[in-house]
Amino acid sequence: MSDDQVKRILCVDDEPNVLQGLRRHLGMHFDVTTAESG
Repeated sequence: MSDDQVKRILCVDDEPNVLQGLRRHLGMHFDVTTAESG
């Protein structure tokens, strides 16, 4: 994978605050998608 490709991550958790924190921290390096259920 070249460095210019967007790296994506999916975070799933039933706690909105956890998802918000993950999005805030991981969003600096990844295109973050979150879901509250699978």
